Amino acid sequence: MWARPRGLVLHDADAAYAAGAALNSSDNLVRQDLPWAGAWRQRLALRNAAAAVNLTGRREDESALRDTHFLRSAGDDPGPAGHLLMARRRLASRTTGCDAETVRPVAEQHFGLHWDDALTEVVTNAADMMVSSRPAPVLAAEIAAAVYRARPDAELLGFWLADMLLAQRFRWPVPVPLLMGQAASSAFKSGEHRKRVRPGGEGWGRAVFLAYATAAADACDLGIELAARGNTDCGGAEVARQGFWRRGETAALGRCGAGIVVQSKAVGAGCSAAV
Repeated sequence: MWARPRGLVLHDADAAYAAGAALNSSDNLVRQDLPWAGAWRQRLALRNAAAAVNLTGRREDESALRDTHFLRSAGDDPGPAGHLLMARRRLASRTTGCDAETVRPVAEQHFGLHWDDALTEVVTNAADMMVSSRPAPVLAAEIAAAVYRARPDAELLGFWLADMLLAQRFRWPVPVPLLMGQAASSAFKSGEHRKRVRPGGEGWGRAVFLAYATAAADACDLGIELAARGNTDCGGAEVARQGFWRRGETAALGRCGAGIVVQSKAVGAGCSAAV
């Protein structure tokens, strides 16, 4: 897909442009409210949960997470990995909202975090962030960094909140799990030894842009796959592909409904100054 980053991206403006193109294509998909949209989100939730589990050093893959979740008896403790899946499934099945009433139960029940004033302040500040004119990926990067600064042990919650804030900015009725799925990708690797970029660290903003560019492109590919499965017309997949991506290209070049891409240089300046 043309919006997916290729090769080494060194400039924030280029990374922001790629993110804007891919996210606008995802926006087109979300707004169609297709019959398989719920299954699409849950597939992405599983993908993102597996990445989160991997980041904690555990070995459960998507198949193991899925089987454990659906085969366990009612009332059984899903375990640490299962809770990470449940956190992503909740993200992908509830209305968009970033207040303490929404976030605290997820933080406590599924991420095993002690809720304190620091997390309350971060979530409260998220409401102020939403009234700014900064692009959606910038806000996502900022909220994840703010969580990590306040509570380094809550890094996974920061990724969860990034997707929630992104969805709010786009006015999506239900969030789409995206960012966590790229946690182990090259987007979050930097330096000679390719160490993982931490939230708020050097290159964090550009890493988030690149991660969203790839994640949104992958999500559109998954949508095309699901559309093809549900379409008896053998040309259905190509029709879907042309529709999602051509509209995304037009949106990236000329639309700023979510404040993503209006002009490459302007977005780059805004991102580098804010992150």
